[in-house]
Amino acid sequence: MTQRAYPWLWEPIATYGLQLPASVTGFIIGAFLLWLGQKPLEPIGYLAER
Repeated sequence: MTQRAYPWLWEPIATYGLQLPASVTGFIIGAFLLWLGQKPLEPIGYLAER
């Protein structure tokens, strides 16, 4: 994988991520997926554009 990926991307991000414990990595990925899948906020009040 290191040969096909860009070195500027592989070195700082992937090596740091591989050194983290699996629980921390899972928490970060899970928090990102929860944020990504949340419903959009409904506007408060009423729409006056009629």
